[in-house]
Amino acid sequence: MPNFWLGMMLILIFSSWLGWFPTSGMMSLRVNYTGIDYYIDLLRHWILPASTIVLVTAPYFFRISRSSVIQVMNDDFVQTLRATGMGEAKIFNKYVFKNAILPTITVFGITLAYIVTGVAIIEIVFSWPGMGSFMLEAISRRDYPLLMGIYLILSISVAVTMLVIDVIYGFIDPRIRYK
Repeated sequence: MPNFWLGMMLILIFSSWLGWFPTSGMMSLRVNYTGIDYYIDLLRHWILPASTIVLVTAPYFFRISRSSVIQVMNDDFVQTLRATGMGEAKIFNKYVFKNAILPTITVFGITLAYIVTGVAIIEIVFSWPGMGSFMLEAISRRDYPLLMGIYLILSISVAVTMLVIDVIYGFIDPRIRYK
């Protein structure tokens, strides 16, 4: 489902009908909170946008993880471990999980890069200031130097995210370590 539609439905249900959360913005402007109340107010404004992002991306992780586990469970080495009498829990925890988690980590890195680069539509729906809405405003004003700077920051964040994912690969799977 589109993330903007889910965001609007969450606003409609939890903000307008139930009144549990604020409809938009990053903080309450009419109240001058200080201390812990300020952070609680930020958290209340943060719940719906974060829920929207999680609800849109989480099924993708579950699908990738499930298919990866099924694929590894059908590999020959798992059949060999079963034939030696090793328990299913030990096979899964020690051998299958390490091999099946790699595609999920890749997808997580790509999704994290997507989130870091700005989920512009979510920012617009929830009236949050962020890189995505800033980029769309620069596009509408045709501010090309600002757009080049934004794209530079976004590309660096994606490159750093992919580098971190490669380092995590080395810790999880010893076959990938560089010598």
